[in-house]
Order: sequence, then C-alpha cells, then structure tokens
Amino acid sequence: MFLQCLLGQPDLFFQSGKSNQISKIYAADAGLAHLRFWMRFLVSIKCLTTHQLRTAQVLVAEVGAMLGSWIKKRQKQGQSGH
Repeated sequence: MFLQCLLGQPDLFFQSGKSNQISKIYAADAGLAHLRFWMRFLVSIKCLTTHQLRTAQVLVAEVGAMLGSWIKKRQKQGQSGH
C-alpha cells in the first residue's frame, strides 16, 4: 500500500496540472496526507528509522507548501473570475 501511495503521487500531480479543477489539486494534497500516514506507520513497525522519517517529512512538507500555494492561487483566480 505504501508503494502504491508513493508511486501514485506523481500521477496525482500530473492530473492536477493538466486539469483546471481545484478538486484535482485537493486530491493530490490528500495523497500527501495519505503518504504521511504510511510513513508514520512504517516507523511504528520499524521499517523506517525516525531519522528517515524526519528527512522524508521535510521533503514532503516542501511539496505540501507548494501545493498549498497552488491551491491559494487557484482559489484567488476563481474569485476574480479567471
């Protein structure tokens, strides 16, 4: 399940970029939340170390910040009628 989630994330980004639907961006954001869950789970069953988790969380947070900016931009465009 983790690999499916991890490897499916680029497709969610691609779909978000190709469509004009903010719902696709929200789906990509939900995918990141799902990925965060699996990373924490993998630490709990000792498949990832806490150091690996922290490193991955920093990288995922950076992507999440980009998605958040993208969502705000799309919402702003929606309010202005573009």
